[in-house]
Amino acid sequence: MAGSGFVGAVQLSLALDKKTTPGAPSQAAPGAIRFPGEHSVGEPPVPIPNTAVKPHRADGTARGTSWESRSSPGISVTPRRLAGGAFLLIDYPTFEEEPYIMAKKREVILKRFLDESGAQTRERQRLLGEIASEISKAWPNATKGSPLVISYFVDYRYGMLHPQDAVMLEDVLQARGSDHNLYLIVDGPGGFGLAAEQVVNVCRTYGSGGFTAIVPKTAKSACSVICMGADRIVMGPAAELGPIDPQVRQPDGKSFSADSYVERYKKTLRDAENTKGNIEPFLMGLKSFDPVLVEEMEREIALSRKIAEDVLFTGMWKGKKRTRQLSETLAVFTSPSKKGSHGRAILFPELKEIGLEVEQIPPDTDLWGCIWELYNRTQAMFLTGCSNLIETADVSFTCPRGRSTRGDENKT
Repeated sequence: MAGSGFVGAVQLSLALDKKTTPGAPSQAAPGAIRFPGEHSVGEPPVPIPNTAVKPHRADGTARGTSWESRSSPGISVTPRRLAGGAFLLIDYPTFEEEPYIMAKKREVILKRFLDESGAQTRERQRLLGEIASEISKAWPNATKGSPLVISYFVDYRYGMLHPQDAVMLEDVLQARGSDHNLYLIVDGPGGFGLAAEQVVNVCRTYGSGGFTAIVPKTAKSACSVICMGADRIVMGPAAELGPIDPQVRQPDGKSFSADSYVERYKKTLRDAENTKGNIEPFLMGLKSFDPVLVEEMEREIALSRKIAEDVLFTGMWKGKKRTRQLSETLAVFTSPSKKGSHGRAILFPELKEIGLEVEQIPPDTDLWGCIWELYNRTQAMFLTGCSNLIETADVSFTCPRGRSTRGDENKT
């Protein structure tokens, strides 16, 4: 059989009704295959006064309330082994043989998928509009100018805060002027510290009416820096920030603390200096460290701490004197020894204790209901291959997974 499509075998019953209708041929034409079922042509299937009426099918000859007014199937669906049975090979259409049919099916499926994706985006944007309305109700005296709500989400598995995000954010804001009270819903695992500083600068520039960071669930590392640069932080009932000490990404994708690497190097060096006996083991240990990398990490550690202090003392701590005591209160963010792990949570009571402008959304409010739904809808969207998302009630920017990091290895 011509064609390269899937070939299946369907066994057809050749059993025929032995009774024949008067006037109808008693035998099939040579080579013809007869199928069980109603009459197709010939005398009417039931006695009708006007015998000239010869319907091609029995359809419509009885009321639907009596029985299904349709012809019975002519192919036996259940395979049976019958004497004289035969196999009919069916060559199904392939892409090559039936391009129009297959393309039309694909077109319909893709259109439906695109419609569904568009509906999901519209639902998130609808929620952003509702959140803006609820914010006006929750803080009527805190809104200098109209509230503008922007969501900025970063996928925890495949994304990170990137310098290009600040460009996309500014592109959204520059078309709206700078007289808004900006509410940035931020959630993500962190990324580049310099990118966090850039995002803070953009938000302050275009949010002259005020800049509030809203954390639905987790804003870790560099995303914590964004929150520290706001005028105030609004947290969900179980939201958390995290330490900002730099992490070094290895070629295999794993990360380790830059602070731990530097401290281990310094400890090995001190042990070598203080040993009066054989120092050969310590010298061998020092060979496993790269002095240039150690120096680079020390600069990154100092930079992350400076960025955190700078955004605080020019934001919610503006007007306060930058004393050593105030700087030491930030050790919960900057020193790994305080929390024991880069992934540990810094919760609402700790933030309040160190003097940050922070408040918590009650879990039984409509505002939190809208924010929580937005959070979950966005997390579901990340399953489609997106890693970073910036949205307003009428604009949506997405970044695909695998975006280049321009060769940078260290992140906060």
